[in-house]
Amino acid sequence: MAHRRFIKEIKKKYDGTKELFNLEIWYHDSMNKSLVARWCSGASNKSYGFDGYSFGVFFENKTYNCYRTHDLNHNLLFYRFDVLKNCRITNNTVSFNDLIIDIIVKPNTIDDNDKYIIEFNDKDELKNSKEYLTSKDLQIIKDTELLFNNNVKHIISDIDK
Repeated sequence: MAHRRFIKEIKKKYDGTKELFNLEIWYHDSMNKSLVARWCSGASNKSYGFDGYSFGVFFENKTYNCYRTHDLNHNLLFYRFDVLKNCRITNNTVSFNDLIIDIIVKPNTIDDNDKYIIEFNDKDELKNSKEYLTSKDLQIIKDTELLFNNNVKHIISDIDK
């Protein structure tokens, strides 16, 4: 039986607080500085509105990470992306600074012309966080939103590799 390895996710919030989650490592590429891990603990999935499980996909060179979320029958429900900066992957932790905005990408099962539905969440929180966010942070948010609006199919394809 293969030895299971775990890693700690450290999500640093804009107000200085941290959220910690346990992840089981499924794939770690130190050359490309990427990590795929199964979300094992932390906030219950029910608090996010589903029964199921998620895989976290982290990159040191991108302004987002992804949680690929499935129901208990292994059907894809949605992708949830954190807009972030300073992602670092070590042997024991993956840490990043959360820049508030969450991007939800859902498969579009209604309209064949558009493969995905994109929602940008928590924009209302930006007003209350201006004292914490720098102009560079706000530019990262703006650029990442533009990236998703123009390239979501490529981003999803990259996540699903």
